[in-house]
Amino acid sequence: MFHDYQLMPSFLNIDNLHHFDNHTVHRATVWVVVFISLCVMVIGVPILPPATSAAVIAAWAVFLWVTVLFINCHIDNLVIFWLALSPYLYYYLIFPRQTPVITPDRLLILILLIFMCLTWRSAPIQVLPKEAKMAAYFWGLYILVCIVSLFGQPITHELFGAYRLLLEGLVFPFLFGLYMMCFFDLRQNLYALHACICVLASGICIISVIEFVTGQNIFPWTGSGEYTAGAITQIIRPDGPYEQPAILSAIGLLLFILLAYLQTLMQHNLTLKRRLLHQIGIWSSLISALAPLNRGVIIILGILALIDMFQKRRIVPRYIWIFLFGGIVFLALFAKLAYPDVYADRTTDSDNIYQRLAQDKETLQVIRHHALLGVGMNYYNYFVSQDPKYLVRWRGIESMNVPHNLAMTVLAEEGLTGAFFFLAAQIFMIKGIWKTRKNRRRGWLAFLYCFLSYWLLGMDFALNYYADANLIYMLIIGLLYQSQYISNASDQINNFHLEAPHAVTA
Repeated sequence: MFHDYQLMPSFLNIDNLHHFDNHTVHRATVWVVVFISLCVMVIGVPILPPATSAAVIAAWAVFLWVTVLFINCHIDNLVIFWLALSPYLYYYLIFPRQTPVITPDRLLILILLIFMCLTWRSAPIQVLPKEAKMAAYFWGLYILVCIVSLFGQPITHELFGAYRLLLEGLVFPFLFGLYMMCFFDLRQNLYALHACICVLASGICIISVIEFVTGQNIFPWTGSGEYTAGAITQIIRPDGPYEQPAILSAIGLLLFILLAYLQTLMQHNLTLKRRLLHQIGIWSSLISALAPLNRGVIIILGILALIDMFQKRRIVPRYIWIFLFGGIVFLALFAKLAYPDVYADRTTDSDNIYQRLAQDKETLQVIRHHALLGVGMNYYNYFVSQDPKYLVRWRGIESMNVPHNLAMTVLAEEGLTGAFFFLAAQIFMIKGIWKTRKNRRRGWLAFLYCFLSYWLLGMDFALNYYADANLIYMLIIGLLYQSQYISNASDQINNFHLEAPHAVTA
């Protein structure tokens, strides 16, 4: 029945496809936790104010819960919990409040890193695909170039910001993607993962709609301004619980694609309640992507729809595309009649285009003058602000002094050296999934849609260093690699199929 499958990839074998051992984590971990708990309770709490003591006890209780999951190798539960609540945790579980040192993202990645180090020999796959390893090596070299680009830079706010972005925006997503690829049990947690992603999409959608209707930023980020559309009406462009409206659009697009793909893995086991939850999640993610009034999102969705419509094994049902673009056309006509200034600002106003052209011209000048290593990661604005010769105007519109483009950001801040390693990592990542396209077409399509969404939106807004978008992006890449490679090999052994093969004969 399954003779149309190709042979198992050479780097996978039955020995690599074993489950976690519950006794992998050493028993000494328990005694370490007990000892530290006693230190906290006996030494720390009595000398702290009552309110701080209560906060410390609550935080330690959460830590102990995480440790229990850790010891029992149920760390996937922590990842799923984080995924559903990640946008909101950053506002409440940080310390200290002004300059956070402890954040949910940092704690999560630290726990996952320790877990991976202690349980690597029990991972479902210990030998990564050759293409994935090459992508990881080149990504490591790119990070090294980012570090080198900061050598000799003046000690400013940009320098500390660069190291933070390097860690949270580049290193953390890589480690997260590695965990999702090699350790996360997709088969066991498929339905819980789907439910939590629906919860995440619904939450950010509700926040976005409230911000759009009320004109108030519910979760304001420190130092970020509000973005509006229209010279007269001044409709706010919501950013949800994220730093920028473009980040909300990127995450909405990525969640939409991931949910559509997960439905193809569960399509034969969807109950009525889960189908309803799925529809809520799908439309919530689309509303979140469109809420910031980003023109590029509509273009991206049009490209994805065009590709998907001509696929025999599409991942998005045709009726979703029809209702989506029917709704976009209706809302555009309504906005043209009811809010003409907003409609003009987001469609026919040429000032925004002139500003982007001026910015691209400015960035090309910087690239030409600092071609090898760039001006330094996160130093572009500081660099051009110090030298007025880089200021460019296009038909009277000044440049923004921010690259505003993913590729140009890499070229300007890390130079041709960094761009080479950055591009090489992308090429090998694509090649790894491309090899699986024949047997698992839908997985390849999901990867293609995510890649196009991230990069096309990145041409309009530099997503390079934003941890929120990069973590979700690498989560999807890791899951797709696991589904395309690990599950494909284990399916041939256990006759368990997350997705039907491209050609099945009875």
